[in-house]
Amino acid sequence: MTSSRFVALQWSLLIAVAGLVFYLLAPILTPFVAAGILAYICNPLVSRLCALKLPRALAVVAVMLALLLIFAGLLLIMLPLLEKESSLLVARLPEWIEAGRVRFLPLLQQWFGAALQWDSAALKNLLMNHWQSAGGVAGKLLPWLSSGGGAIIGIFVNLMLIPVAMFYLLRDWDELLAHLDALIPRHWHDKVREIGGEVDGVLAEFLRGQIAVMLLMSAFYSLVLWLVGLEFALPIGIVAGMLVFIPYLGMITGLMLATLAAAMQFTEFSSVLWVWAAF
Repeated sequence: MTSSRFVALQWSLLIAVAGLVFYLLAPILTPFVAAGILAYICNPLVSRLCALKLPRALAVVAVMLALLLIFAGLLLIMLPLLEKESSLLVARLPEWIEAGRVRFLPLLQQWFGAALQWDSAALKNLLMNHWQSAGGVAGKLLPWLSSGGGAIIGIFVNLMLIPVAMFYLLRDWDELLAHLDALIPRHWHDKVREIGGEVDGVLAEFLRGQIAVMLLMSAFYSLVLWLVGLEFALPIGIVAGMLVFIPYLGMITGLMLATLAAAMQFTEFSSVLWVWAAF
């Protein structure tokens, strides 16, 4: 076996063993991997603040607080939207049932050639009772939450580990890179640094482009839905735009929220079609 093939075999075995270790330790490593990704994204901002003579620890805290405010803002936008749409859905449910009876019952009778019965009152009571019974779900969830308390605590601990690990990674980022650089064998040093620089440049361009796309799509969705006349144009547009970094998730989430909001706000189906056209 030639030396090049032996080296390739060594690297293949090393990658396979590392992959197996990461797979087995995934529940433990997940918060640290998430913290590493967030630290990589936020490190340029921290470096810019440090260039303004701000202590690195203080710069890290400032960037993490800004990130926390962004996440909190998204939650404050999303949760009231869902709550208001749910209450409007309950309020307009009887109206929709009656509208369905007026519009579709004659068509069904014409298609099937038989007299069909549509008991609106019974259907309203059935749907409202099932909707109200959803309030009892919380009571049913309590025993399940009690029995699964360990898992919930584990999830909570993992979530708390992310900002802690992220803080130390950001604070010691330069030292960490220096230690990793020192571990590279000297005869591979230049090549590894060249490849690492190329990868870092591509990732940085991708992230900058992705952030620009998120902002542009948020503005686009908000503007188009506002022009259509949708009441919840701004929050739906922001949520849909912020989720476009996951393929199809932003479009599907925005389409579902906008369709539900349009169905509760408009009485004509043509208005819903205009909302669909935005996506």
